[in-house]
Amino acid sequence: MKISLKKKKLVSGRYSLYLEYYKGYSIDENGKQTHNRNFEYLKLYLHGNPITISEKNENKETWLTMVIVAQGAKNSQDEPPSAD
Repeated sequence: MKISLKKKKLVSGRYSLYLEYYKGYSIDENGKQTHNRNFEYLKLYLHGNPITISEKNENKETWLTMVIVAQGAKNSQDEPPSAD
């Protein structure tokens, strides 16, 4: 499984941050390839064009939070299942 950090531009000009979990693809009976992926929307947003220092700092803090969340998701993916 591959985990990617993604952002999507919103109508307001801000960016919504989310994780994409790509689980590969499968081929249906018609020979059409379909991709298996899930998305996790984190409710974290970046300013599209930060002007003030506070907006720039918010973007930095939000991006660092996003990286930490993504790293945690990647680490939890790598851990073997517990044998309880």
